[in-house]
Amino acid sequence: MKKRNILTAIVLAAIFSINGICRIIEVEEGIYKINQAIQEASDGDILKLVTMNGLYTDSVIVIDKRIKLISDHEDNKPVIKFALAQIGEIPDKFIRIRSDITLENLIIDGDCDTDTLLNFIEIEDTINNVTDLRINGCVLKNCNFHPIHQANIATNSISLDTIIITNCTFQDASQAALHLAADNGMGTDPNVYYLKVEDCTFSNVKIIGRISSRVGTSTIHINHNTAANISSKGLIVRDFESGYIKNSIFYNIGDNMLDVKGEPSVTSHIIYSGVAGSVVKNDIQLGANCLLSDPLFEDVTSNDLRLQVGSQAIDAGDDGYNLGNRNLDPDFITGTDNSIFEPNSFSLFNSPNPFSDQTTIQFNLEKSEIVELNIYNNLGQNVAVLIPGKVYTKGKHQVEFYTGGLAPGLYYCKISTSSNEKIRKMQLSR
Repeated sequence: MKKRNILTAIVLAAIFSINGICRIIEVEEGIYKINQAIQEASDGDILKLVTMNGLYTDSVIVIDKRIKLISDHEDNKPVIKFALAQIGEIPDKFIRIRSDITLENLIIDGDCDTDTLLNFIEIEDTINNVTDLRINGCVLKNCNFHPIHQANIATNSISLDTIIITNCTFQDASQAALHLAADNGMGTDPNVYYLKVEDCTFSNVKIIGRISSRVGTSTIHINHNTAANISSKGLIVRDFESGYIKNSIFYNIGDNMLDVKGEPSVTSHIIYSGVAGSVVKNDIQLGANCLLSDPLFEDVTSNDLRLQVGSQAIDAGDDGYNLGNRNLDPDFITGTDNSIFEPNSFSLFNSPNPFSDQTTIQFNLEKSEIVELNIYNNLGQNVAVLIPGKVYTKGKHQVEFYTGGLAPGLYYCKISTSSNEKIRKMQLSR
């Protein structure tokens, strides 16, 4: 097929980044558009899939540059699928990652009955030295894997500094959702120094995850996840030095629920039901506020894992939130926040979000104006005046917001000028 210049299909925009100038590359839906955009991209660029509910079909996607592959459409995510009509058959891997990468607000849909697929997303050991994988707000579904292989996301024998997976859904997979380990036998090679899996849902998969680390300073944080209809094992964790598994729901697990050697040695604040094997195995024990109880999902057979009124998981977390994936609670603001600070328009941004003790609020003015910046709680009460009415010049500014004794929950940051106003949701977590 004749390759067209991707610049005819994308729009480039320059933004400031920590490391200098990067580009936002806007990619419309179509065939091979993602691979074409990657070829045109440079380290630090942001590839934004801009078509709401768009269909992006491709062959094997090779990511060999330090980029972000994102969309802004949390409720109308673009869909990435195999270009079956063009390539004729499913390869053994779909997305091959050879450099640091962030994936946000995407649906990656296997949509195939073949069993030739080994891994949906695989981290490969190359000279680029992959150290950082971040996946946020993504849905990975419909994956029928080779019977002896592996996972939606796999690292195999590759060691990474950081893996952060948040606000994601793993659904309908014939093997593991996560295989962050040396091999199926949980081999001895090091894998990850820091792993965070938070506010994720696992449903109708064979195994939630195989996760291993053999390094002396490794940490694992498994927090606020919902797992239901797992046909085989739950979580298998090996050789972390510190961490926790908490605030989660496990329902209808076909084998052992938590099999841990090393840390964490105690789990807390979980609800579990329908575990066919051992609830805990090897070094981990049930700790405080662990309850054998039906979580009372709305309709588990149709993957509606919202909690019914009366569920003992409601407000039962150690942070006051519901157990399980907090995104299933309509009153919770998600951590899916891939907003980009735009220095050439009137904009408002804060990071991190969610946050605990402090967050940095950035705003940009198109001209010199009097600025008011206030924080409101979910009842509309003004809880902090950050800028009472002061002249700021055109350009980028920032202020720090320290939470003090404020309770966890949803807050709103409002900036007002003589010509504009903007409101941003913020989530305070403890």
